[in-house]
Amino acid sequence: MTQLTSIGIGNVKEADVTDLCISIQDMRLLRYHEEDVLTHITALPPWVRLSLTNAYVGKQLCFSTGFAKLTSLEIRNFAQLNKIIIEKEVMPNLKSLRIDSCMELKIVPEGIEYLQNLQELDLESVSRELENRIYNEDFPKVQHIPKLRCFLVFDKTLKSLPSGSKLLRVLDLEDAPIDELPDEVFKLFNLRYLNLRRTLLKKLPNSIGRLLNLQTLDIFGTQIETLPHGIGKLQNL
Repeated sequence: MTQLTSIGIGNVKEADVTDLCISIQDMRLLRYHEEDVLTHITALPPWVRLSLTNAYVGKQLCFSTGFAKLTSLEIRNFAQLNKIIIEKEVMPNLKSLRIDSCMELKIVPEGIEYLQNLQELDLESVSRELENRIYNEDFPKVQHIPKLRCFLVFDKTLKSLPSGSKLLRVLDLEDAPIDELPDEVFKLFNLRYLNLRRTLLKKLPNSIGRLLNLQTLDIFGTQIETLPHGIGKLQNL
């Protein structure tokens, strides 16, 4: 396993600690590889959860085989990564996919439409190009995913939403440093979940009453003290 860059070890018996430390001292090449690490870790025992953080400096990750039992995958802090490929029948049981701090990634993972059991796609600190494609030309590839969360670093005022976001069911702005919501938010007629937790908002406009399908509104940790009259129209809340 000369290409392994990160390993987590738990439930180690006290009698084995010395041998383990000696073995770790003999390991080399633990960081910044230029080849796809997936070709090496697929030979390891079946994974259920896999987190790849700054694992190598290549531009492409290709999931071509294995990972039959994987349910959760995190890809984080790949500075040069610009393409993710998921081949058909790979990761058939994946339920959660998180992509974080991969700013060179401009398109959705190729083959994501094959992940028919995927329940959650979480995009955090991603490029504007990727965000816009998610809600436009690439939306047919991800529309089967019940929960799509895209979190960017916002300015103090969120001036607009991405074009093509009218079909959003979940809008999660937790901890975003915004003090105002754009009018487009109140035109999201399919919106079920609106998370404004710990934003800088001081009030909600009466137009929130347009969100007739809204089921959850989270304003914990905001400066909102009173709710507008329009909130009474939200019978599903």
